Amino acid sequence: MKSIGKIFLIGIVVAVIGIVFSETFSVIVNGLDRDTSRILGMGTYICITLVICTGVIVGQVKNK
Repeated sequence: MKSIGKIFLIGIVVAVIGIVFSETFSVIVNGLDRDTSRILGMGTYICITLVICTGVIVGQVKNK
């Protein structure tokens, strides 16, 4: 039960970081309208997160 709470808390932290990343991305890419740049920023964050998670999973499988 302790590990489920820890994983849930990590998930919340990752989601908050995604929102902050999306907002920061929309400020950096100021040539687009605000909503489009937020969506683009969230898509970029999701891609980065998927690459990192895939690397962690593959790394764990190779170590076993």
